[in-house]
Amino acid sequence: MVIDQSILSRFVDFLSDRPSAREVLNFKATPNEESRYESLLQIGEDYRTPDEQFELQELQRANHLMSMVKIKALRELGLDNE
Repeated sequence: MVIDQSILSRFVDFLSDRPSAREVLNFKATPNEESRYESLLQIGEDYRTPDEQFELQELQRANHLMSMVKIKALRELGLDNE
């Protein structure tokens, strides 16, 4: 099962609408995206197909990017506890 639109693409589309910091913090993966990520993690690294490995890496990159953007949103709202 491959997700129709990658989470990375969906997140870029979301950001292009110039969301507020609060909206950024509320952005989440869909249940299908979360389920797919979990199922890919459960497959041992030696048993993933190249396509599955690529898909997992894309999900991990998207997660990293979303985390960085959410940290900036927290700082903008003064919620970063620095």
